[in-house]
Amino acid sequence: MKKQTKEHLQKCLFEGKVCNLVTEISSKETGGIPEPNTNVILKRKIIEQTEEDFSYQPILRKEENAYRFFEPIAKEERLIVLGGGHISGYLCEFAAKTGFDVWVVDEREEFSNRERFPHAKKVICGKFTDVLPTLNINKNDYVAIVTRGHSCDADVERFALRTPASYIGVVGSKRKTRYVREKLLSEGFTEEELDQVYAPIGIEIGSETPAEIAISIAAQLIQVRADKTGMKKKK
Repeated sequence: MKKQTKEHLQKCLFEGKVCNLVTEISSKETGGIPEPNTNVILKRKIIEQTEEDFSYQPILRKEENAYRFFEPIAKEERLIVLGGGHISGYLCEFAAKTGFDVWVVDEREEFSNRERFPHAKKVICGKFTDVLPTLNINKNDYVAIVTRGHSCDADVERFALRTPASYIGVVGSKRKTRYVREKLLSEGFTEEELDQVYAPIGIEIGSETPAEIAISIAAQLIQVRADKTGMKKKK
């Protein structure tokens, strides 16, 4: 890959953009469509989502003088699950299987270990207020707050709102959600800022069990990711 192409790819990934790595395949002898078992020339370039030829799916196109293979590329997106309870166990599995890098954080050792979260990329035991500043949360990150109490929710939501995370969702009853919202409003957060938080978290599907709640959260994460990357346009 040429330096210019590599730098363009790195720029797209750094900015959180979806792009295509396009490989053009032509005959070394004729400059046209290559025949089987002949020498070929490979040329690579990056095209961005706004360009006409962009493809949301891997595709090989036969053109007049060459084949062109379009490969969608996007930076791996991280789901940070704060809290290691029953819902988190299912959520970790479902999110990992749908393309998220899952990091789990809990303050209790029995709720933050590899045995409990085999599908997580990383499991961290530590105080939320100590761990969160070390995670370097950016716009490719999604934050699911599944902590066990009002004060924990307020602490982590307060921090998350000051990051560029693409998604912040909070598990909790309407009472707990209202308590945290009122507390953060009293601290100076605006209604507009708090409206960015998905609370209660998840898509409404009538979920009751931890597994069902985790499915509703995973579905919402997929939906937000699709909106963000433009993948819905593939329809």
